[in-house]
Formats: sequence, structure tokens, C-alpha cells
Amino acid sequence: MNDRKEEHTVLLKGTPWVYLVRRNSRTRINIRISMDGVIHVSAPDRVPVSRIEEALLKRESWILKRIRENHSIRSTAWDTLFFRGE
Repeated sequence: MNDRKEEHTVLLKGTPWVYLVRRNSRTRINIRISMDGVIHVSAPDRVPVSRIEEALLKRESWILKRIRENHSIRSTAWDTLFFRGE
């Protein structure tokens, strides 16, 4: 498989967010948020960046909610490890 990777920026609620695009032979745009808060998008080769950004803006609330949740989980895990280490 010959996936192409790209890095772009989109404004979500007035804040710039970097997102990573992996181009492939899929037929749909797929959005994932990693535990470290990075936005990952898989998209067909033929889909322009403007269409990807439309999809990101359409899912803006969901994306920001997932980023907050992941940050909260990571913060809690860090706090738990920190207190156990004392």
C-alpha cells in the first residue's frame, strides 16, 4: 500500500489545529483523535483538502470534545502515577 501523508491546519472554534492526512484508496473520509490529541484523517486520493476541512468543521464539536476527553484521561493518569510515586 502506498499511503501519502500530509500535514495541514484548520481553525476549530477560532483555534488553529494541525491535522494529519493519510491518503489512500478508501472511499470515505475517516476522522480519529489519538490519545495525545492529534487529529488523524484518512481520505481518498481524489478528495481535495477543502472537502476534508468541510468534514472537520462539520464534526468540530465532536473533535474538540474528544480532544478534551483524551486530555482529561491523560491528566488523570499522570496525576494518579504522580501520587503513587510519592
